[in-house]
Parts: sequence; structure tokens; C-alpha cells
Amino acid sequence: SDDFTIQKLIETRRNQLFSYASFSDSNIIAVVVDTALYIAKKNSPFVEVRDKKTEKLCELIDCVHFLKEELAKANKELKHKLSYSGRVKTLCLQKNTALWIGTGGGHILLLDLSTRRIMRIIHNFCDSVRVMMTTQLGSLKNVMLVLGYNRKSAEGIQHQKEIESCLSIWDINLPHEVE
Repeated sequence: SDDFTIQKLIETRRNQLFSYASFSDSNIIAVVVDTALYIAKKNSPFVEVRDKKTEKLCELIDCVHFLKEELAKANKELKHKLSYSGRVKTLCLQKNTALWIGTGGGHILLLDLSTRRIMRIIHNFCDSVRVMMTTQLGSLKNVMLVLGYNRKSAEGIQHQKEIESCLSIWDINLPHEVE
């Protein structure tokens, strides 16, 4: 429609960064903005960090790398599944504090915005995290809503799975408590 005009166009393709190159042309599925732009692309385990002024890629956050570090002592079968379960599905920015990253494998990663290091990983929260957002719920001030789903076997039907949604409410101060 004529009501909308493009104010700014940011080129996010043509990155030839080793293993990242195969994801660089993927569709963008999530964007959050703070002192930098944080961009997640479809089927990618990376979060792009772009300079807000120059729009240039300045860092890649590799969720699979953080999950592997955490599971270094865990069983080997889990480690090879991480590339799939580490795909970024959603991002939520907690202003000046943390970037919450939800993955297709049901993990939640809390990333410190000042250092861009992992503060906490919540493993296997659900089968897949789909949406995260901050809100106020009645007397609960500043909470994080996390929506995901679990697959459960349907009763009496072998090899058929039902999808069950799960919504949880998290204290937004979790990153501060982790520090």
C-alpha cells in the first residue's frame, strides 16, 4: 500500500564467513535493537551482531558453540544433535542487560549484552522455544513470557505425536540473579 515507505535498507547477505556463509542468505526470523542490531536467520544457529550506525557485521554469536561447551562432559549422542537443536528461533532483548535466545531444541541462552558472553543456559526447557516477550501481568511487574511446545506420544497410537503448548512466566531479574 502507499501508506508505507522504506526508511532504511540493510544488506545482510554476501557474508563469506566460513561455516556461516551457508546461512547468510536465509530469511530473517527475528531482529532486536539495542546499542547494536541482533539478527537471527531461518535454520541458523548464529545471531548476527551488527553495528547500529555502520550496519556492518561485527560479531557472530554461535549458539551451538555455547551449548557444546556446556555439554563437553555430557554423552556424545547429545553433542551431534546440537547443530539441529541450536538453531535460533526467537530473540528477546532485556534492555541494557541481556539478550534472551530461544532455540529450536528447547534451550534458552541468556547473553550478557555488555560482554556478549553467556550468563546462563537453561537446557531442555521444552522441545522448541517459539516466542519470548517482556510484559507486566497484574501485580507481576516486568516478567518474561516464554512460549514453546512439547511433543508427546498420542495414547493408543504408535509413532504419532501430539503437540502440547507450554507457556511459562520468568522473573525478568533472572540475569541479575545469575551474575
